Amino acid sequence: MVRLPLKNAYNVRELGGYPTSRGQITKHHSFLRADDLVNLDEKDIDYLSSYGVTAIVDLRSTLELNSHPNPFSKIDEVNYINISLMTDEAVSADLTKVMTDKPEQLLPNMYLEMVKGNTEVLKLIFEYFAEQDGCILFHCAAGKDRTGIVAMLLLGLAEVERQDIIANYMLTEVYLKENPFMKQATKHYPEFPVELMYSKPAYIEPVIDYILTTYGSVENYLLYIGISKDILASIKNKLVVGTLQPQ
Repeated sequence: MVRLPLKNAYNVRELGGYPTSRGQITKHHSFLRADDLVNLDEKDIDYLSSYGVTAIVDLRSTLELNSHPNPFSKIDEVNYINISLMTDEAVSADLTKVMTDKPEQLLPNMYLEMVKGNTEVLKLIFEYFAEQDGCILFHCAAGKDRTGIVAMLLLGLAEVERQDIIANYMLTEVYLKENPFMKQATKHYPEFPVELMYSKPAYIEPVIDYILTTYGSVENYLLYIGISKDILASIKNKLVVGTLQPQ
C-alpha cells in the first residue's frame, strides 16, 4: 500500500489498508516492510520515529550486517534485533546459483526453503512481533525476498485475499527500479540477471499455494511450526481493526 516518503530508502511500505476476507482491515502504523536502512539520514530516522516505529527486525545475514550496519542498532529508544532469515552460507550459495538458475526457478525454490527449512527462525520472528508495542518495521536488503515472505505470512494471517498479497509483493519491483543504489549495482555488474530484481507473481505464487494446499491457511501453517494460539492472537490484534462479519 502506502510508501513512506524517505529520502534514502526506497521500499518502506505500510501493511495497513488491506481488506480481509472477514470484513476487517489491516491497521496502519502497526507493521512496515522495508529495504536496507543503512543510508538513512537524521531526517529519515526522525520521520520513522515520529511515525511510531518502536521496533526494528533486521532479517539480514551477518555478512550484510558487517558491510552495511543498521543505524537503529545504536538508538536506545528503538528495540532493534537481528534475526537472520538466511545464513551467510545460504546467501553465498544463492549468489552462486544466480548465474546458473533462472529466476523463475531460483526464487520460488528459495522462498519454499524459507518456509520449509527456516521454521525455527520464523517462529522467533513472530514471537518477537508479539512482544512489541507500537509500530514494527522489518527489513532485509532489497525488501523483496526475505521481507516479502514475512509480509506474505502477516497478511495471510490477517486473512487478506490472495490477490492482494500477491499485489503487495509485486509493488517491490516498482520501487526497486527507482533505487539509485540498485541502478548503480546493475551497471557495475552487467552479468547479474536483472530479472532477479523483479517481483513477478510467478515467483511468490508457488509458496502461497504450497501453504494453502498443505495446511489450509497461513494461520494453520504458523501453528504447525510451533507458534502458539495466544501469540498469533496477539499479532492479529496488532494487524487488524474492525468488526468481524458474521460467518
